[in-house]
Amino acid sequence: MNQLNSILTAGLLLSATVTAADAAEINQLSETEKAEGWRLLFDGESTSGWKGYKRDDAPGTWEVIDGALLMNGAERDRDRGDLLFGQQFGDFHLKLEWKISEGGNSGIFYRGIEAPELNVIYQSAPEMQVLDNDRHPDAKMGVDGNRTAGSLYDL
Repeated sequence: MNQLNSILTAGLLLSATVTAADAAEINQLSETEKAEGWRLLFDGESTSGWKGYKRDDAPGTWEVIDGALLMNGAERDRDRGDLLFGQQFGDFHLKLEWKISEGGNSGIFYRGIEAPELNVIYQSAPEMQVLDNDRHPDAKMGVDGNRTAGSLYDL
């Protein structure tokens, strides 16, 4: 299978807060990145290309503010926050920047599937942990740091 390079400059799942210092610069591919085959998944202006788990549109919990994809955690229970890119990829490289709210806990799921017998994305996808290691108790649980930011959650 050909390797597909992908880039996500901002965008997380669940209760993450993602910001960019200079969204105009960050939400663009350089000429070098274009030549290398990178693909921009977030344009810094809209949720175009994104959708919720088992839905056709992006959940209302997500909005674009100042060039960043932001999830309103207060709305999470009303309108699930799982956000997926509308296209599946083979092998890929993912490059991103993220920021989490104080005490926040989130994750980036990958290789998930939307099967009729599954209710939520974590039933089919591994998760890269996105966490405030200093303030969220989950960082102290687990084994050998397998619940800290950047880890493959619980593995």
